[in-house]
Amino acid sequence: MADFSLGVRVGWRRPGAVIENLERANELGMAAAAAGIKKMARSVLSHAKGLVPVDQGPLRRSGHVVAPTTNSRNRSIEVQVVFDAKNPVNGYGYAEIQHENLNYHHDFGEAKYLEKAIDAHRDQIDQLGRDVKDKFEKAGNAVLTKGRKK
Repeated sequence: MADFSLGVRVGWRRPGAVIENLERANELGMAAAAAGIKKMARSVLSHAKGLVPVDQGPLRRSGHVVAPTTNSRNRSIEVQVVFDAKNPVNGYGYAEIQHENLNYHHDFGEAKYLEKAIDAHRDQIDQLGRDVKDKFEKAGNAVLTKGRKK
């Protein structure tokens, strides 16, 4: 019986440079992803503002996008679409109750305005997530391929 072994050796030209390039690619990818996610959040906000109940308008005007926060270590990006109107007399925040209470009658607008806007953009949000993941994988592979010895 013959013995057969096969070994594969992968070496790196400059391991430090590969790590630096991966870190830089990650930073650039996170920044690009954050910009895309913020753009999507603005679209959700615009849609939600068309659904928000309006009496005098402060609830609609209170809607805004909170700047994305990124965590490069665990590759997470969080963005918030917020409606935070308060009663000017007592400071009571009423955006949540207007959103949640299905028994309120509104001449214009409706409850669940933010959820409905998110649901309307669900396919686009899911596609954005897939695109971001794909771009990160391609960028990482390109850096790793570039760093290999030939």
